[in-house]
Amino acid sequence: MKERFVFGSSNRSSGRHRLLYITLLAVLILAADLVTHGSIRSYVRTLAARVTVSGDSGAAAVVNTGFFSTHATLAHENASLKAQIAQFQDQVSENAVLRDQNEQLHTLVNLAAEQRGMTASVVSSYLASPYGTFLISAHMPNVANGDLVLSAGGFVIGRIANAGPQTSLVREVFASDSSVEGLVSGTNATIDGYGGGNARASLPRDVSVAVGDLVLVPTLGGRPVGVVGSVESSAASADQKIFIRLPVNLTSVRYVYVVPAQ
Repeated sequence: MKERFVFGSSNRSSGRHRLLYITLLAVLILAADLVTHGSIRSYVRTLAARVTVSGDSGAAAVVNTGFFSTHATLAHENASLKAQIAQFQDQVSENAVLRDQNEQLHTLVNLAAEQRGMTASVVSSYLASPYGTFLISAHMPNVANGDLVLSAGGFVIGRIANAGPQTSLVREVFASDSSVEGLVSGTNATIDGYGGGNARASLPRDVSVAVGDLVLVPTLGGRPVGVVGSVESSAASADQKIFIRLPVNLTSVRYVYVVPAQ
């Protein structure tokens, strides 16, 4: 306790000595200023003025370099370039869509040369249509219920379920909960639709089935409705599962070809 008291007293004594020295120094400076008739004050003011002028000159020099205006110009140019890139990307996307539509129409022209029918545009989104249905621009009296709706490649996408005065409703062959009798690799099979252009079937395990084989439906004029996408077979089962898909992305279909039912 005694050592702590002495240490604290020493710190306070040292602080008083420093304060005394500073006070004496200030008194000496004031006395010298009085003796020199204000020369010290004049010198200090001159030095402060020089420092202030130097700071203002430095700031002016930075401004005069155009640093801030150049930065603003670059920011504006950067924003302008981003807008141009976005516009260019939109144009590329539009050109891709137009090119795809042109290819579909070109293929449909070849299809039309082979059989009587009519081209129609898809007027409702597949994703926005419930129960595996969508609308096309074909209408009565040009089309009738039951007519086949083909893709540009000649695959049956669906049949007209309701021919209207302005548009017609199409129900997909592979709509969910739908079923149709077809031929998978030349073997009879019941094809169950699962929506989105997908279906499944079962065949005996000894039937040879390969990926890419066509799936035909006799009641649709023997036309193809899809291809074999994959096959699952197990030694523990007598049957093999056949996964069938429509080789067309339904969301990208813009035009279809409608032919009379046979």
